[in-house]
Amino acid sequence: MNLLERLYRFYHSRNFLCLVLVIFFCILLLFRWKEMKLELLPDLTSLRYFVVTEFPNHSAFDIDQTVSLPMSNQFSTLKSVKRIRTSSLHGESTIQIDLQFGSSVSEFKDGLYQLLYEIKESLPYGVQTPKLLERNEYEKPLIEILIPKNKNFKNPAFSYHTKRFIEEIERISGVIHVNVFGEEKSNLIITLNQNYFSFYPIKLRDLEFQVQAGLQSGSLGKFLGTKKETEIKFQSEIADLTSLQEFPIHFGNGEFLPLGKFSEITRVDSVRKQFTLWNGEKSVYLGIAADPKQNPLRISSEIERLISENDQLLGVTIVSNSSWELKTQLIQFLFFFFLSFAFALLFSYLLYQNIHSVVILSLSVAFTLVLFLHLMDLLSLSINLLSLSGISVGIGMLFDANNLTYYSINSEWKTSSRLTVPEVLTRGIRSIWTSLLSSSFTTIIVFLPLLIYVHEWREFFSNIGLCIILLVFSSLLSSLFIVPLFYVSFKRIMILPSSDSTYLNSFEKLRTRILSKLNRKRVFRFSFLFIVLLILLCSVSFPKFLIYPETVPIGKTIQLVPKQNLSIAEVKDTLDHLTPVCSKSKTNVDWLVLPKGEETIPHFSNVAIPLQIKVLGDEETEECIRTILSFLNESRWNRKIVNIPSEITRSLPFQSEDSFTILNETWEGLVQFYQNFQFHKKDGRGRFSYEPKPITMEFWTQKKIPVGIEDVDLEEIQRKILYANDAKFLGSLGLGEKLDLFLSTKGKGKSFPQEGIEKENLENNSSMIETIPLKRFFDQKLLNTYEEYKRDSGLYYLEWIGENHLKEVILGWKQKGFQFLEHSYAEDVMSFFLILFSLLLVSFLFVYLLLVAIYESFQKPFLHLSICFFVFLSVVFILLVISSEIHFGHYIGIVIVLGVSVDNISLFDEKWKEYSLIQNKAERIEKILQWLEKPILLNSGTTMFGVLPVILFPIHGMEFVRSIAISILIGVLISLLFLYCLYPHIFSKYID
Repeated sequence: MNLLERLYRFYHSRNFLCLVLVIFFCILLLFRWKEMKLELLPDLTSLRYFVVTEFPNHSAFDIDQTVSLPMSNQFSTLKSVKRIRTSSLHGESTIQIDLQFGSSVSEFKDGLYQLLYEIKESLPYGVQTPKLLERNEYEKPLIEILIPKNKNFKNPAFSYHTKRFIEEIERISGVIHVNVFGEEKSNLIITLNQNYFSFYPIKLRDLEFQVQAGLQSGSLGKFLGTKKETEIKFQSEIADLTSLQEFPIHFGNGEFLPLGKFSEITRVDSVRKQFTLWNGEKSVYLGIAADPKQNPLRISSEIERLISENDQLLGVTIVSNSSWELKTQLIQFLFFFFLSFAFALLFSYLLYQNIHSVVILSLSVAFTLVLFLHLMDLLSLSINLLSLSGISVGIGMLFDANNLTYYSINSEWKTSSRLTVPEVLTRGIRSIWTSLLSSSFTTIIVFLPLLIYVHEWREFFSNIGLCIILLVFSSLLSSLFIVPLFYVSFKRIMILPSSDSTYLNSFEKLRTRILSKLNRKRVFRFSFLFIVLLILLCSVSFPKFLIYPETVPIGKTIQLVPKQNLSIAEVKDTLDHLTPVCSKSKTNVDWLVLPKGEETIPHFSNVAIPLQIKVLGDEETEECIRTILSFLNESRWNRKIVNIPSEITRSLPFQSEDSFTILNETWEGLVQFYQNFQFHKKDGRGRFSYEPKPITMEFWTQKKIPVGIEDVDLEEIQRKILYANDAKFLGSLGLGEKLDLFLSTKGKGKSFPQEGIEKENLENNSSMIETIPLKRFFDQKLLNTYEEYKRDSGLYYLEWIGENHLKEVILGWKQKGFQFLEHSYAEDVMSFFLILFSLLLVSFLFVYLLLVAIYESFQKPFLHLSICFFVFLSVVFILLVISSEIHFGHYIGIVIVLGVSVDNISLFDEKWKEYSLIQNKAERIEKILQWLEKPILLNSGTTMFGVLPVILFPIHGMEFVRSIAISILIGVLISLLFLYCLYPHIFSKYID
C-alpha cells in the first residue's frame, strides 16, 4: 500500500504529466491497430486429415485393392495415428487419418510426405499424385460469387471481362485460389474421321507420339560462334490451329498427309459449363479460397470494392461470405457494448446524481478497453468469433472494479475533509483492497484449471477464457491506477454532490420495507420451499445435456453421381423442369448447381457428369430439398445429402453422435448383414452413414486372336475403345492463353467400336471394310460389384448412426466373425461434465488458497466459499428448470458468477469488520447495507446491463454467448438476494 500511496502523491504533484502519458498510451493503440490479428477463427490444430488420390477410369473395387488398402497399410506405421478410414469410389480414393490428441502435427506431416514419396513408385500406372487436405471437398470457400450470363449475353467481351475480374481477385493479398465453374477455357479436340482413318497404315500410339513431338520445343544450349555467342533453339512445329491442321502425319512408308485431311479439329467447350446454375439461371461461379491467417474482413472489403467498381459485368452477386459471420459478431459486439455502456452510465448517474462520476467511469472504462486490446496484441491473441464471445459477456464486468474504487474514494472524500488528496485516495483503496483483489483474482483463478488442464477442448475455448481473464485484469489495473488519477484530475472542474440520490433513497425505503417483513425463520422456510419446488420441476422436465449448443447449418448440399445410361440431355431436361418449381419466389431459398470435382477437368462425351446442388438458407430448406429429390429419380442417381456448416461448427473438435460400427473381413459378409438388418430395423431410429449399393460390372477378357486376322493389334483396339468414351490429353497449344489439346476416336460418322471392329483389306488397298464382332476378341462376363467400398483399419465396415434398439440382434453376429464398436454420445457428454466438475472443484481449491493468503485465515475463506457454493447450487437448480439444454456456455457463466459472489461476500465482510464497534447488530447491519447499497447496485446493475442486450436480442449464432449471459444474470440476482436476506443472518450468528 505504501507503493500506491507514493504513486498517488506523484499523481497529485505531476498531474498533467500522468494525463499526457495516459493519452500517449491510448494514441499508441491507433498505430498498433493494423498489426492486431483479425481472423474468423483462431489457428486451431487440426487432428483429421484426408489423402485424396485419383485413379481415372477404374472401378471402386480396383481402387480399394490397388490404392486405398496398400496406402492405408503404409499410413498405419506413422506415429500418433489414432484411426484410418478409407473410402473407394469410381476413380477416387479418400483416406481419412485421425490423429491422437496431443500428437505432433509437424512430425506427422513430415512422415506422411516421406511415405507418399516412397510408395509413389509402387502404385499402379496412371495413379495421380495424392493430395493432402484438412477439409473435405464440399466445405464452402471464404467467398462464393455468381456472375449471371443472361444479364451479360449481349456483352461481346464477356469472357474477357470475366477473366480480367478473376485476375484482379487473385492479385488480392491473402487470396490463395479462385475456383471457377461455368466459364472454363475452350479446348481443342482432334476427332478422327473413321471413314478416312481406316485406310491409312498408322496406329493411334504413333499418331499420339508424332503430335506430341510436334508440340515440343527446346534449346540445345549456347556455343561461341565466330562473332558472338549463339543459342540454338528448336521451335515447336505446332504453334496454332492452322499449323496443327497442316501438320504432316508420316505413315512410315515415305508417305504423309496433313492431320486436317483425316480428322476434324474443333474448338469445344466442356459440357460442365452448362451445369453452373444459380436459381436455374446459367452463371459463372467463383469460389475464393483465402489464407485463414489473413484478415477476412480486409479480403472481403477489397472484393466488394472490385464488384462495386466493376461496370462491365452486370448482376455480380456474392452468394455466401464467411466473413459476414465475423462482421455480424463485430456489429453485435459494438451494438451491445455501446448499449450496455450507455445504460451503465445512465444507471451510475441516477445513483450518483452528478456528472463527475459519469465522466470518470466512462474514461476509466474506455482506458480499460484500450489496455485490454494492448494486452491482446502483446500476447498475439486474435479477434475472432470465439474471442468476441468472451468479450461480449465481459462488457458489464469492465465497470465492476472501477465502480467500486470510485465509490470508495468518493465516500472518503466526503467524510474526511482534513486529509490530503493522496491520503484520501490511499484510504479509499485500503477500505476495499481485500474485496478488490479477492473478486478479481477469483474470476481469474477459476478459469486457470480450464486453460491449464490438457484436454482436446482447451485450444478451442482458451480464447474465451483468456479474453475474460484479460478483461478482469485490465479492469483491476484501471481501478487501481486510472480511477484515482482521473479523480484527482477532474476534482477542480466538477462539482461533487452534496446529497444522496433520490433514486437510492427510494430503493432504501423499498428494501427496508421488504426486510422488515422477513425474519430468519421466514427466510429459511422460503428457501426450503423454493429448493423443493426446483427439485420437483427438475424431475418433471429435465434438460438435455450437450457439450456445445446444436447449431443450425447454413444450408445443405445434395451430392449426385449419375448411374448408367444417363445422358446429358436428360439431366438438362430435369433441371429445366426443376427451375420453375424451385424458384426463389416460391421456396424463399437459393439453390446453386455446380459440377463436382476440379474445374480444370474437361468433359466432352454425352454421358452425365457428377453434380452437387447447394440449397442455401435456413427457412423452408427441407421442403426445397424434398422438391429437388422428387425430380431426381433414385434409380438414375446416387444421392447423398450433406450439411453446409457455419464457420464455428466446422472448427468444433467434439462433433460426435451415437454410432455402432460393424466390421468384417469380407465385403460379402457385410452385405449379408446389411440385408438382414434392413429386414429387422423397423423399430430402430437412425440411419447408415452409407449403404452398399450394387452395380453391374462388365469384364472383358482377351481371347486368343482368331485365325485369319492375326495382324489385328489388340492394344490398338483397346485405345480406340477408350478414346471413343473419353478424350486423350496430348498437351497444350499456344504461347499466351494456352489451349489444351485432346484426341478422340468418336466422330460424326461411325463411333468406334460399339458393335464390332472394322478391318480394311490393306493388301489390295480395297475400300471394303469387314466388321468383326467384339466377341471374337474378348470374353464378356457380367459380375456384381458395388459403388463404394469402405474400410476401417483394414476391415470393411458399416456404421449405424443414431439410436439402436436391435443391439442384441447385432451382437448375435459375433459368432460369424463380425466385430463391433459402439460409441455413445451420452458417454462423451458425461465424461465432459465429469471433467468440468473436477476442474470446478480444483477452482474452488485455488480460490480457497487465494483467500487464505489474502485474509491470513483458514476459517473465514471457508465460510465465504460455503456461501458461494450455495449461490452456485441455486444457479444450477434454476438453470435446470428454465433451460431445455445445458452445455459448456452455462458452465462459463457459473464460473463468472463465483467471482461476483466472492466480491459481495468480501465487501460485506470488510464492512462488518470496519463497523465492529457498533454493538447493536441490527444497527450494524443497516449501516453496512447503507454503505454497500451504491457499489453493489452499481456492480450488479452494470453487469446485468452488460448481458441484458444479449438476452433480449436473441440472434442466430449467439446461442453459446446467450447461455453465458443467462447464467450470469441469474447468478447476479441470486447473489443480491443472498446479500440482503442471508448474509446478515449468517454474519450475526457465526461472526464475532
